[in-house]
Amino acid sequence: MAGLLIKHAGKLANSWRKRQREWEISRIGRSLFRGRTFNEVAAVASVDRSAVPVTAMPYDEKYFEPRYGDMGRKTLTARRVLLDVYECYVVIEVIAARLGRAPSALKILDIGCNNGYLVLLLRELGFEAYGVDASEYALRLAPERVKPYLYLGSFAGLPFGDRTFDLAVSWGTIEHLPESDSDSCLKEAIRVSREAMWIGCDNVPQSIEPYHLTNYPIDWWERKLEKLGQQVDLELRDAIRHHPFLWKTQFYWDALECRLR
Repeated sequence: MAGLLIKHAGKLANSWRKRQREWEISRIGRSLFRGRTFNEVAAVASVDRSAVPVTAMPYDEKYFEPRYGDMGRKTLTARRVLLDVYECYVVIEVIAARLGRAPSALKILDIGCNNGYLVLLLRELGFEAYGVDASEYALRLAPERVKPYLYLGSFAGLPFGDRTFDLAVSWGTIEHLPESDSDSCLKEAIRVSREAMWIGCDNVPQSIEPYHLTNYPIDWWERKLEKLGQQVDLELRDAIRHHPFLWKTQFYWDALECRLR
């Protein structure tokens, strides 16, 4: 009997968290995107922002369409776009506070920008944001008004000069690279950044997502970072993980949160 009660209580708690998440996403849609519908926001671009070297697995129509091709009619996917973007904004806001800067004062690079929806929405909110992606297919589908701020290039060889950006961010991209390129990716993110970087690692195994080529726990990435003379800012990590909004939305990313030396 006690086991049944515990099981039922767990289901109720999960249902409540899910309902809270939906309410929060709806609030974001009303406030952040100035009354646009979920479908209008979803039409800006697809959810994934994968960037890989051109020599690796192709990120073309065969990759994007089965996953995100019907976004205009998928309400949950559209809501996921809203949540993704706002979570990105909150992470950037926390990093800016840690740096003692106003968020909009940071020059930001989104590595693995897909068709630029994050860059577009950040620019609409007053950020100086740019994106880079290795997929010509994804960049070709970007809205015309954001294309001047998007660049073709791989994570392992970013087409920018040293210390061009205050902050480099990347969501769910680095695990798409071959393991042999992992050191180069980290070196490049450090090279183009002046103050900080945030690299989120989505550790879904290749048996589930065949495009994930490098799947290791976050401490594996941390050791690589340390070999390059950098280390995770644990206070920044705690500030991100314990931010009330990110806690409420169950922000799940393992990440390298780094203030550059």
